[in-house]
Amino acid sequence: MRHLQASLTLLVLAALAANGDARADSATAECAQAAEQAQKLQSNGQLVDAKKKLLVCVRSVCPKVIQNDCTKWEVDVEAALPSVVFGVKDENGNDITDVSVEIDGEPVIDELTGTSTPIDPGSHKFVFKREGQPPLRVTALIRQGEKNRLVTARWGSGGPSGDGKSGAPSHEGGGHPRPVLGYVLLGVGVALGAVAAYGFASGESAVSGMQSGCGLTVGGCSSSQVSGAQGKLWIGDIGAPLAGVSLALGAYLLIFTGNDTPVAKVGVSAGVAPGGGFVSWQRRF
Repeated sequence: MRHLQASLTLLVLAALAANGDARADSATAECAQAAEQAQKLQSNGQLVDAKKKLLVCVRSVCPKVIQNDCTKWEVDVEAALPSVVFGVKDENGNDITDVSVEIDGEPVIDELTGTSTPIDPGSHKFVFKREGQPPLRVTALIRQGEKNRLVTARWGSGGPSGDGKSGAPSHEGGGHPRPVLGYVLLGVGVALGAVAAYGFASGESAVSGMQSGCGLTVGGCSSSQVSGAQGKLWIGDIGAPLAGVSLALGAYLLIFTGNDTPVAKVGVSAGVAPGGGFVSWQRRF
């Protein structure tokens, strides 16, 4: 639907001839002017205003030749004209309606009703306002022919929302929450430390008892007494380094992997080797 201005002039002349009047009456002039303006607006992508003009030149008071063309053009514009539907939630995730909306700095809606709003294709800035709340700003690219595009926002902890949409008040900070694994490792470290302390204490007590008792006799201490003391000391020898590693990793995760720092993946392995034990850990992002 791209006619030149000359074609519109011919339409006006045809309308005048059909009316048998050398002078266009006000209705005919208005219809012809609306048809011409509608073409220019559509060519510039201003489909909302183009439709308004076409509604003027499709009226029954317009000459048939203009009315028929404007009717065809209106169908094309309506098919290409996008529309948006707004939705806003409060801090608890409930829908709210006492919100006004501005589009590209122009007030458009005083209250949300769930109905669609026609809009020109292109990138638009939406501002949601509610009494007692900071404004929510959303930028969205609206495509030609896109109907009922959902544009949403949320007050409170909600982040960007909607269908390719962004919303919610901008704020500093945030990022990754502190990992639960850090707290788990701290708890495990404390528990292992307690076990290790028990092993050392009970093992040393068993050794002291043997030194003051069977260790001074001719036959010496029995193998069960020796192995029992060694087992308790072994618990302390293995538990202490495991507790240290667990506490260190837990503290590291809580201190260095919060906010915007990527959370590190940590693997810990332990085992028993001849003459003692071993502990190893790996860290990767």
